[in-house]
Amino acid sequence: MAMLTTSPEITKKHMITTPNECVPTFTLQGLETQVSSKQDMVRTGKYLSPNTTDVYNSWIVVADGRGVGNIIDKFKKADWNAIMECENTMALIYKMVGTLKNTICDGTTLSVVKITPE
Repeated sequence: MAMLTTSPEITKKHMITTPNECVPTFTLQGLETQVSSKQDMVRTGKYLSPNTTDVYNSWIVVADGRGVGNIIDKFKKADWNAIMECENTMALIYKMVGTLKNTICDGTTLSVVKITPE
């Protein structure tokens, strides 16, 4: 099972206010509890906000693989920081899956979230 918990206790625990900030920010943490198939994945991080040199936004990717496992294995090996920093994240993900030779009887439920101030 892969999950992101956003309970008030965890959210409050990860709130950070730095001296230069008026608004507190928070960090994300994911938890993977693997069953026998080991086809779950959680990745978190930050990406450089477009058109800036010092503003970072958080991201999270949660995946639950099904079937053979080629797609989830590809996702686990991917450089998610580079993917999430790209303006067209989904195009990179589609391209990544398209490079696989065999996806018959294979799949992954994928949630990709970029957290922005807007």
